[in-house]
Amino acid sequence: GIDLCPEMLQIARRKARRADIPARWALADLSSPLPLEPESVDAAVCALTLTYLPDPAPLFAQAARILRPGGALVC
Repeated sequence: GIDLCPEMLQIARRKARRADIPARWALADLSSPLPLEPESVDAAVCALTLTYLPDPAPLFAQAARILRPGGALVC
């Protein structure tokens, strides 16, 4: 999980722990490269993200960079 808000990451950590979901977490901003290798992700989910972005182009650029060929972005 990646978020700009530490409090939201804490909530996600708790929920993942309760559901026994293995996950990695990072505090990051879409205005900088995400802390993921290129073509390292099969799918990305952006929940409640687009409404906070003045320009969604960086989000889509980062998704294109980190998604493997044939990967999926769900917004």
